[in-house]
This record gives sequence, C-alpha cells and structure tokens, in this order.
Amino acid sequence: MVNKCFLLCISLMIIFGGNVTLSAQTDDIVRLAYLKSDENGVAQIFITDPNNLESRQQITDVSGGVSDFDISTDGQFIAYSARDDRQMVADIYLLELATNEVRKLTDCSASSDSCFNPVFSPLGDKIAFVYQDTPSIALETTLIYIWLIDLTENTVAPLSDDEPIFGIKPVWSPDGEHLAFFDLADSNVTVYTFADESFRFFPSAIPEDIIFSPDATQIAYLAMIYDEDVHNAPYTEIWLTTIADGTRHPVGRTDPNHRNGFMAWRPNSTQIALSQGYLENGDETFGRQIYLYDTQTNILSPLVVNKQYESHFFTWDMTGEYLAMQRWQVLGNNGLSISGPLLEVWIYEMSTARLIKIDDDARNPQWLP
Repeated sequence: MVNKCFLLCISLMIIFGGNVTLSAQTDDIVRLAYLKSDENGVAQIFITDPNNLESRQQITDVSGGVSDFDISTDGQFIAYSARDDRQMVADIYLLELATNEVRKLTDCSASSDSCFNPVFSPLGDKIAFVYQDTPSIALETTLIYIWLIDLTENTVAPLSDDEPIFGIKPVWSPDGEHLAFFDLADSNVTVYTFADESFRFFPSAIPEDIIFSPDATQIAYLAMIYDEDVHNAPYTEIWLTTIADGTRHPVGRTDPNHRNGFMAWRPNSTQIALSQGYLENGDETFGRQIYLYDTQTNILSPLVVNKQYESHFFTWDMTGEYLAMQRWQVLGNNGLSISGPLLEVWIYEMSTARLIKIDDDARNPQWLP
C-alpha cells in the first residue's frame, strides 16, 4: 500500500536559514555536526545548534581537509579521516570535544596507504575503519580491508587474524555485538559476530549502505536482481533479512523502474526512512525522494518529496523526531537539470512536517548525543 503525494507533500513547510525553534525541545542542547567545504573544496567539521544557526562553529582545521567522520555514542569524541596534503593519503584521528585535543590513531600514511570511514562501536571501545593498501606495480587493483582500532588496548589490527577481510562501509549493530560490511571479494553483505568470531554471508548485495534493526536481529541492504521475466536489465531491491536464519523479503517499491538509495532505521520503531526515485502515473522524479516504510504494516508513505531535489545520507536523532539529510537541487524552476549542484544539509521535523535548511556547501550530517 502506497500513500500518494504530488510535487510536494501538502503538509510540508520549508524554512530557509535564520533561527528556528524546534518543536520537541528538551533541556539538552540539540547539536548537529556536518562537513562544510570552503571555496577550494576543502572540507572541515562544523557543529551547530539548529535552534540557533548563528552558533555554527568550525571544529577542525586540517590543511588536506576531512574526508569523513563519526561521533561516539556519549558525544565526547569525534573520529575523522584526513588526508596528508603532500602524499594525499589519509589517516584517522580522534578529537576530544571538551578539550579540542587531537590524537592520531593510525599511521597508514607511513606506508603510503590510506585509512578512512571510521565508525564507533556503540559500546565506545572500538572503531571499525577501512584500510586501503597501496598496490604494488604488479597488482592491477587496490586492496581494501576492514580493520579495528581498540581504544582500550590501544591496538590497530585487521578484523580477523585468520585471513584478510576485504570490505567497505562497516556498520555496527546497536548492541555492538555485530559488525556488518560489504564484502568486495564475493559481493556479499557480511555480518561478523564478535562473541564467537563467526561470519554470516548474504548474497546478491551491491556496495551501498547497510542498516540494522534497533533490536539487532535484522539487516536491510540493497540487492541486485537479475530476472528477465520481470525486467530486461538488472535492477535493485531493498531486502530486509533476518540475521539468524537468512529469511528475507523486499521492502518499499519493488518495481524495476524505481531507483533505490540510502536507508536509516528510525530509533525504537518499526519504521525505515528510505530514498527512492519513482515512476507514478507516468510522472518520474529526477532525484530520489524520502519515504517512510513500516516493516510491520508494509505501508510506504511519502516523507520528504520535492521533485526539484534529491536526498541522500540521512540520519535520525536519538528520539526519532528529527531526520537530518544531505540534499541537492537537481532541477531548476524551469524544469531543466542543474549542472554541478551544491550539496546542502537540511532537517525534517516529524511532528510539524517542517523542512529546515541548515547550511550550503555541506554534507554528511550527524547528530551529537
């Protein structure tokens, strides 16, 4: 069942800039971190209070720029990868927000390798990341592995001692007991369980993001479908899979003409925010829009739909009231595509259906606990 929506959901209120007041306020300050690029395309981490956009602060000053980052569950630390502006290889650093002290966690650049995509364990004791090995002249492809930083033991090592684990896009389960990633060698989603050091493999995946259910019993990911009886070319579906026994079923729209994208599971709920480009009544969206899918009722409802924009890389705050997202304008008012669109960070407020613009030339928003 799909609730229909036209150019823009009727209830959507758009607010551009200025100071706004979020409806579901608490005694705690709501803060959002994101990457913002300067005129030379060099990105730094900024933090702002959406209730007071003038509070925006730049918290890194890295000459080569910040590639990506993650925030510890207690909100005290930010792990980020930054490139050496001479060698153009990256290492991972740990920033303590209270003191602004920065500590280098890896030394990949010493061997001309790169380390990036740090992801904190919910338990706060480990950081998973991607290690990119510089290939020798004899090798044609770059080797990319999943590694771990143990903050308690102060060690940096591969995920497995038995054999190299080729992978990208690591993501932790909410309980910190599992680590999922995309296996580059076999095109699988792999789930590693720390308790018994076991691996589970889920085939037909493509290298996009993976999400866990709040109870850590299920994962959702993009799968490539080859079915000539349905479509004359490969297409993607979002699969919701039970980790224990591998049972799975598609979610959202499964029509081959729909383009799937990013996903984010709403905290403490049965709902997934997902982006899809759609073809409905002969009217195709140029960019992917955000829908809310309920895994219990199988109802797909439009959440943020504006045909002039595409939305990606979105994340819920811990209450599930606010969805921060990365957006860019793909169509002008004349209906023509825009060349070289700039990334923007926005917030969607569930209780009021307000869409609030946070910043220009910005991407990869994340909430501070």
